[in-house]
Amino acid sequence: MKRILALQLLACLAMSSADANTITEGPLSFPGGTGNFNNPLTFDKFDTSLGTLTDVTISMTAVGYGILIVNNTANSKDYNFYNGFASVPVNVVGPGGVTISTTLTATGMSGTASPGLTSFNGVSGNYDASGHVLSADWGSYSGLGAGTFTLNALVAGGTFGGSQTENGNSFLFFGGSEHVNGTVTVTYTYTGVPDGGLTAMLLGMGMLGLGCVRRMAK
Repeated sequence: MKRILALQLLACLAMSSADANTITEGPLSFPGGTGNFNNPLTFDKFDTSLGTLTDVTISMTAVGYGILIVNNTANSKDYNFYNGFASVPVNVVGPGGVTISTTLTATGMSGTASPGLTSFNGVSGNYDASGHVLSADWGSYSGLGAGTFTLNALVAGGTFGGSQTENGNSFLFFGGSEHVNGTVTVTYTYTGVPDGGLTAMLLGMGMLGLGCVRRMAK
């Protein structure tokens, strides 16, 4: 029984030499702007010589607001609108089809639109999103001796709408855009390669303990 306990102690000591570690790449900024955009960001891959990869997390923070654009097609009359909204997705797309997404939103907007185009800005806010890369795709994010890969921060499209207050023919049409910028971070979690000297020391301690147990058993 004492021999078993000594072996269990040795196993626990050996396991402690391979703790989980993290490496953070970034944050890298994307300028974004207004309207559709695609901003490529280049990150370093995880160097597999450091240990065994156990997780890849991509995190994004977007700062901005949705913009509702009302087109009043009447020649000379102002029209009021209500229930206006703007919903614009901001995505980070990476190798393996990985997509991290958040949505800039503005709701309950109302106002008066003069003939032509009028923009109404939503309230600015921070929009956070993160996700884990599936283990099947880790090969695109890691390699012996590292390397690089590209993530694309992009906006394409959105949904916009509202209602005209007056009855009868509608002279108001709704579209929109956004104003946004942000950052992207990649975090690697891995089990490090055990230090050779530490391992030898632990084995020596285990053998010494095992010898003590033997002497005590006599």
